[in-house]
Amino acid sequence: IEERLVDKLVLVDGEDSAQLFQVNNRWLGKSSASSHSLTGQQYASTMIGFDMIRNHPCFEPNDLVLQMDSDIIIKCNCDVIRQCASIFERDPRVVSFAFPIPSKGGAALQHLDKSGKPFRFEIRCSFLHLDRLVAMLPLRAHDVKVPSENYCIDNGWWHTLDYNIQLNGMKSCRGDLCTSCFLHPPNEFKMSTTERINLLIVSDVISQAIATSLLWEKQLGCVNLKSNTLRWLQSRYESVVVAFILNEYTPYGMALHCFDSFLRQSKGKKLFDKCGIILFDNGSFNYED
Repeated sequence: IEERLVDKLVLVDGEDSAQLFQVNNRWLGKSSASSHSLTGQQYASTMIGFDMIRNHPCFEPNDLVLQMDSDIIIKCNCDVIRQCASIFERDPRVVSFAFPIPSKGGAALQHLDKSGKPFRFEIRCSFLHLDRLVAMLPLRAHDVKVPSENYCIDNGWWHTLDYNIQLNGMKSCRGDLCTSCFLHPPNEFKMSTTERINLLIVSDVISQAIATSLLWEKQLGCVNLKSNTLRWLQSRYESVVVAFILNEYTPYGMALHCFDSFLRQSKGKKLFDKCGIILFDNGSFNYED
């Protein structure tokens, strides 16, 4: 916030019952202080955040919102905002446009899948036309099986949005957006420190692959990340080189731990499978150890 990268953080702890009653009444037409669905997905903070955006001094009519998870890998190689805005300008019935996933390109703008069913709202990364969304309020919950005083919706709020988009004759669209795309790391890639480190390493490799159009074929058409190892480099032809840098302040034990970690990842996770090593020794003096 101090660096002006973020204007405002929306914190909803669920203890302000008046605020929750207000948001449930406005967005869902329910008299309730619930903040989560029956199956545990939160929705109150998202809706409160949307209201705060619309009330912010910088918001103007027809402005778009990028709704996205905090853990996705995203790559933009063009003026995504301008291209996306043109999609909403051309069709006044478009409420959401899903950020593309890796593909070979050329996919036309669509609102129906191959079976003829309307596309669902992509909760992980989508542009939203906030004014068109708000115009549908209050959203009608579909087949709620629980009392409204306890829960307003059964599952994720995006299912309710899908139902209301169809109910109001609106659209959720998908399609190619030049070479930009996003990937969602599944939970199994975020369970341990090692997995998260691997994810950080491979995310840079993925960005380079997207930038050079050298996409891993097994990832094409899939939103969830297929691998958090350097299998992404199968689409490239350069040799992988790992550099180890030692100096006079590098303890012997730390150097051994580094080599041992490298060996384990090569044999187990195959993170550094078939690669070369360059050792830079910048004046270390523990040769005898």
